[in-house]
Amino acid sequence: MSYKLACIKKTVAATGTAERLTDADLFSPSVIIQAFDDNTNGVHIGDSQVDKTLFNGTELDARESVTFSLINVGSGVELISLRDIWIDVDTNSDGVTATYLQEG
Repeated sequence: MSYKLACIKKTVAATGTAERLTDADLFSPSVIIQAFDDNTNGVHIGDSQVDKTLFNGTELDARESVTFSLINVGSGVELISLRDIWIDVDTNSDGVTATYLQEG
């Protein structure tokens, strides 16, 4: 199986309202999520319950990143659903870039 790099940019319109990283059914063995360089405040990465006021996700400041990788877990290559990653922001219109491996 071969993979190529792909990217998504996600801006969250309103603080306190978590949004999916993407509505597309995208699956990847690995994804790097990086906060925009010009974000005013933190972004929060988590599941559908991520909430900046509850501190229940991974918080990133401008230019910080987090990597999720499932390569060689278990009996083979596992895949992360990018649609199941949610983003909340401290400031309207802040966001992230996600770089991921796409089959192809």
